[in-house]
Amino acid sequence: MANKLQVKICGQEYTLVSDDSREYMLEMADYVDRKMVAVKNQNNRLSTSMAAILVALNVADDMKHAEAKAKEALNSQAAEIALLKKKLDESAKKLAELQTNLSGTAGAPRQQPRQGSKK
Repeated sequence: MANKLQVKICGQEYTLVSDDSREYMLEMADYVDRKMVAVKNQNNRLSTSMAAILVALNVADDMKHAEAKAKEALNSQAAEIALLKKKLDESAKKLAELQTNLSGTAGAPRQQPRQGSKK
């Protein structure tokens, strides 16, 4: 069920309707309000719509930087996974070789260790 909430952003009332929680909606409205107030405080000649455009550009820039950082982290993890997979494959191959060698010697008679002569 959709939540309906009255919020104030940059001194103006807005009605939000969303399936998100009221807490989330308040958090988003507060975030936008803080950004708008900060931009308007930097230049009090800006209209609300001009401030909104600047806030939108700043948020888009933040989002793009976060996206690039997340993509870089994902690529780094993918490279690490590929390296670990390669090491695992090498270890599995080595284990198979050792098992083959061990099974080949399983039927062979064991040699008694030589005893050294006592003086």
